[in-house]
Amino acid sequence: MRELGGSSLVEILVAVTLIGIAAAGTLQTMSILNRNAASIRLLTNAREIVARNIDTTLSESWSASNQPAILALTPASGSVYEDDVTLDNEVAVATQSDGVDLVRGVLTRTVVAVPNAVNADVRRIKFQINYSYRGRDFTYALTTMRAIDD
Repeated sequence: MRELGGSSLVEILVAVTLIGIAAAGTLQTMSILNRNAASIRLLTNAREIVARNIDTTLSESWSASNQPAILALTPASGSVYEDDVTLDNEVAVATQSDGVDLVRGVLTRTVVAVPNAVNADVRRIKFQINYSYRGRDFTYALTTMRAIDD
């Protein structure tokens, strides 16, 4: 008697199970990659917020008669800095296209005088943003130095 070409039920079940396991693994990997990408996008946004404020401190005109508020001295521990118009002591780190904030953080500005041999008005400026995403806390900071223009 001739065998008919085809697969047995056991072979089909094994193949379907293997395909299911591979699909589940692929979906899990894609989910992890998506979470990592979202976390990296938030870090990029946080870096942009901090860098924008550092750029502002470096580009503001500063003389003995005109000291920008962003260069005013703060306590050594810093103070919350309002970077937007909401006046709620938080900044938007990620916003949906419809304007709803997904992640908000606290931006801290620290401006301290730097002692030096010639008694020049030199300041160390640090901006730091703290935010939480998926139950984890994140921090990003940049520091620069600035001397009076006079």
